[in-house]
Amino acid sequence: MALPDSLQRAKRSVNRQGEFRKLGSAELIIDFNIGNMHHTVEFDAFSVGQIREVSDESELRNVGSKVRMTQKQWNFYLRRRKSGKLPTLVAFNLENDVLEFATPLDRLHFLRVHKTVQAFVDAWARYS
Repeated sequence: MALPDSLQRAKRSVNRQGEFRKLGSAELIIDFNIGNMHHTVEFDAFSVGQIREVSDESELRNVGSKVRMTQKQWNFYLRRRKSGKLPTLVAFNLENDVLEFATPLDRLHFLRVHKTVQAFVDAWARYS
């Protein structure tokens, strides 16, 4: 699975969509910890900003929101989400405990902007 390419394609896709901007402003950096890989995605106002692969976990100290799945879980989630057979990350988390937050405030902030994050994840699913 070519994560950087699918991530960049998802970024370009959502940044071109007016519907994505209508979801509202989101200021958030989230870590997608898939298997042993970490990719941080920065949501900056009405767009997706920088996407980075992180090799040193100490660089994640200031990241308050994390999606953590095995590679198998992530592939399953993307495949099923793409086909419309799985709920949002927030709903999926209720039974699978895949979202982690550094503080309760980080959790509340994520819940405020989760539709923006979900739109990006759905675009990622389309390009994976």
